[in-house]
Amino acid sequence: MAKGLYTRGTIIRAPLHEEDYKGGNVTGRSVSSSAYGAVHFKMRKLFVVVLFDDNYLALPLYTHNGDGLDYKKADEFVSVQDHRAPSFQALSCHAKLVTAKLENDVDYYDPMSTAHLTHPVSRNYSLPVVYEGKLKDESTKILISLFNEYMTHGTGD
Repeated sequence: MAKGLYTRGTIIRAPLHEEDYKGGNVTGRSVSSSAYGAVHFKMRKLFVVVLFDDNYLALPLYTHNGDGLDYKKADEFVSVQDHRAPSFQALSCHAKLVTAKLENDVDYYDPMSTAHLTHPVSRNYSLPVVYEGKLKDESTKILISLFNEYMTHGTGD
């Protein structure tokens, strides 16, 4: 995707490799071993929040295997509603985000979908992605506001 097509609120799908902190089964469908332990791979939906000259920051979307925010710090997540869904119950304490437009081949978003506000991913514009769509303008403003709040007011000293 060309750099000029990235804007705040753009929704993409990209390969994400994360350390498997739960020590999952290396023979599992998307876990492989490394010198530093198991690594989990998934094509994950990401919401673009910050643009730089050579790279951007995006927030990953999680459903936590259909468990939603059970056993999670719910205030660090924001619920995402697929605009095509007839009804929706937000899981997070924040105002929900709503998609504005999604490509025709994009499956419906799981109602348990939440963006992880405190887990930004940095990616280079030259890396391949799949364009999925955009958030509504108001949802983009909510997302940027929440992201800025969490990035400047962490729980550390």
